[in-house]
Amino acid sequence: SENNRRAKFYELTRTGRHQLESETDAWRRLTVAVRLVLEMR
Repeated sequence: SENNRRAKFYELTRTGRHQLESETDAWRRLTVAVRLVLEMR
């Protein structure tokens, strides 16, 4: 980089990966529900 700093790389833990999958599924369900409500108008 410009300041000669080394880049940091991060990796999800197994628990973090499961949490991400859970949150992603919840987000998808929410967006489907909102879309259905908006289509009713």
